[in-house]
Amino acid sequence: MNRLIQRLPDGPLDIIGDVHGFIGPLEQLLANLGYSGNAPHPDGRQLVFCGDLVDRGPDSPAVVERVMGLVAAGHAHCVLGNHELNALRGVHKEGNSWIIKPDEVDADQTPVPDEQTKARFVEFFSTLPLVLENDHLRVVHACWDPRSVELFRDAKGSVLEVYKYYEALTRERLEAGDLRQRTKREKNDLGAGLTDQSRSPPFYPHIAASDAIYQNGNPVRVSTSGKEEPVQRLPGELYSQPLLEPDEPPFFAGGKWRMVRRMKWWDDYRESVPVIFGHYWRNFGSLDLALVGKFAPDLFQGIAPHHWMGANQNVYCVDFSIGMGKARGQNKTSGHLAAVRFPEWRILHDEHEPGHAGIKMESNSQTG
Repeated sequence: MNRLIQRLPDGPLDIIGDVHGFIGPLEQLLANLGYSGNAPHPDGRQLVFCGDLVDRGPDSPAVVERVMGLVAAGHAHCVLGNHELNALRGVHKEGNSWIIKPDEVDADQTPVPDEQTKARFVEFFSTLPLVLENDHLRVVHACWDPRSVELFRDAKGSVLEVYKYYEALTRERLEAGDLRQRTKREKNDLGAGLTDQSRSPPFYPHIAASDAIYQNGNPVRVSTSGKEEPVQRLPGELYSQPLLEPDEPPFFAGGKWRMVRRMKWWDDYRESVPVIFGHYWRNFGSLDLALVGKFAPDLFQGIAPHHWMGANQNVYCVDFSIGMGKARGQNKTSGHLAAVRFPEWRILHDEHEPGHAGIKMESNSQTG
């Protein structure tokens, strides 16, 4: 295997969802799971982190140091999330001033202490694979996409080099023909209405096609932040893939009107090997994701929190919105940090007591 796809230990494993800089809940969950410092687990278990260790929460440096210590001791593995990718790219996003612009960090976040520490963190992120797999289990941050995984198997170079290679190819495709010009005209027509929630604009097909091509054309972006599709059918010359969901109007999320939506890729996953992933801010129905700037609509509507999902009921999202409820002072139960125990297939939360056996993961009787 190359550096982008690495071997997942056979088990037993504890697979932890997005941490987002919350060192307190992480330490609590590790204690509940039976880990102490960087010592081996008494039952020989190993940790697997689904990425997005950082950003949004109060102490990303402490989380990175903790996970780096566990990895160095041989007790943990971690895949790259989109937030670590942003740090590798040096891109400033909401919640990552602690490493990109530490002099401008929010008062409730701990900045990286110095350039040497920042360099260590970035080097650690650069070593993280996009995929961890064995014969019985697959772990990825956001999306198991067979095409992307096969491209990774043949890829040469670092994750950043692979990202830049496909970024260039995608931009070449967007420049071909008149798509770029038509997209620009639609954006000019939309104007300030793009960020005006009261406007309710019509569907713009060329904006939708450009956004979908940009997202799906780069396999690194697909694996770390998922696939997207237009909210309405497009002519084949613009977008040839069939839609997984029925036509819908544009929707407002993250401060602007969206012509594309996140895809429930798990409904199209037909392989027998289970997949565990994070990224998508699963919750217990107590939060409206769109109201706090997340990419709505809720992909898990109608799916119970501790149930498998997908065509074969063998895909599970272990991200329970730790960065939302607790970061914004909402009710404590609105966000959790969770782990899937393999091969037991039980889910354990940071708010459980040490020694708790966890909740059995069940098949869905109802899908969203």
